[in-house]
Amino acid sequence: MWDLPGGIVEDGEDPEEAARRETLEETGLAIDNLAKFRERTTQKGGRTHRYVLFTATTNETDIRLSYEHDKYMWVRNSDLEALDLPERMKVALEILTAPE
Repeated sequence: MWDLPGGIVEDGEDPEEAARRETLEETGLAIDNLAKFRERTTQKGGRTHRYVLFTATTNETDIRLSYEHDKYMWVRNSDLEALDLPERMKVALEILTAPE
């Protein structure tokens, strides 16, 4: 399956810090100009899930994948729906592509 950089916010961690950490861990990219893009909270199975999507920039071009991934590709937003994504990333994609 394909995945997007992201993960779980650790106890006491700010979502922005988590986004920076997860992006660095999973891609090797340090990101700048982080800005909240969209946020949504969902309920499933008696649990609350908070999705926070950010935009960011980087001057780096050398992708260094973590052990969790074995390849990467750049895609347009319009091509994301065709990918085989885990359920949590499908929710993130719905948030990303929803009209405001």
